[in-house]
Amino acid sequence: PYTLSLHDALPISLLCATTSYSRTTRSSLLVGNFYHSLPASPPVAQVTWHPWGANSSSLLVLTSDALLREYSIGDDAEEPAQTISFGTGAGAEKSGRGFSSDDRDAEKAVAFCVGDGKSDWGPLTLYGLMRTGDIFAVCPFLPRKAYVCFSQICSSS
Repeated sequence: PYTLSLHDALPISLLCATTSYSRTTRSSLLVGNFYHSLPASPPVAQVTWHPWGANSSSLLVLTSDALLREYSIGDDAEEPAQTISFGTGAGAEKSGRGFSSDDRDAEKAVAFCVGDGKSDWGPLTLYGLMRTGDIFAVCPFLPRKAYVCFSQICSSS
């Protein structure tokens, strides 16, 4: 199962809010146990915190099948708050949108990142990297519970 060590993985703002400065305790939290611990579950490719998650609690988990799940750790670490796909897999083929590839590596995700920028759409964009080197972008993306500065909203128009 995928276990998140809270002491090592929490953003400093959430860690400071949940622990004493003088004594730090280590604890773990199972994240998405149903999605990440079954024998047939795709391996986790990458995990990162979204910088705009309310109370620094938006954890993004990418699996090799190109599904990115957002967990709102403060609310429910078992069920994703939302799920998106970077791939062109079964969901795209069923709906008639997207494209298909003969190369199975085109459907395997290896990494992702949240875009960067201060006065553009960068922080609203997620980039997914596939094993073949293809890059997919999803924009706009916000955590289900987001905290966005007013200045960012004004500068993104």
